[in-house]
Amino acid sequence: MLQDAKGSRSPVYSPRAAGKVAAPPRTAPTFAPGRIGQAASFDGKSFIQFDGDIAGFDSYGSGRGALSANDPTVTYDDAYTMAAWINPTAPNGAIVTRDEDIVEPNGHGLNLRDGRIEYDYVTKWVDEGIRLRTGKAVSLNQWHHVALTYDGSRWANGVKIYIDGEDQKLEIFVDDFNSQGAVKREPLRIGAGDNARL
Repeated sequence: MLQDAKGSRSPVYSPRAAGKVAAPPRTAPTFAPGRIGQAASFDGKSFIQFDGDIAGFDSYGSGRGALSANDPTVTYDDAYTMAAWINPTAPNGAIVTRDEDIVEPNGHGLNLRDGRIEYDYVTKWVDEGIRLRTGKAVSLNQWHHVALTYDGSRWANGVKIYIDGEDQKLEIFVDDFNSQGAVKREPLRIGAGDNARL
């Protein structure tokens, strides 16, 4: 069960409603011994999806970018944190996302790419968004606590990633988010992506 200011929501495994884009095939994750109690085990195709507007991720304002630190015309976003215990058995896979499970999604995503934690917040690839990853890879077949914080500023320096409680040095690939446009509204998902096990 996940809860926000709008109340509790249960995960949904059924296909999206008719008239919407077809969702990838869904299978529920299996469960295995976890870091604390039981943990969901994802195989790269299984995921948990929370339909509806579970977590906000909204944008506000009408500006096209900050002229100064106190520019009142700037667009800003909801600040948020994503965190998970992961025990990856492959170097690629989705951790927590609010985007489509495609190569260049429009939305928010915390993923494992080549063993490193990657964050994508994109409205238009490759020139409209924030895309960065950790310099340090996580080891496979071991538990790691991964956390991301985003301050809502629409700048890469507003993102922090922590692995096992340590602030990580980040490689920034895209840091150009000056559009007024909001990202595509996708459900919040845990798991799936790249046919990898997390």
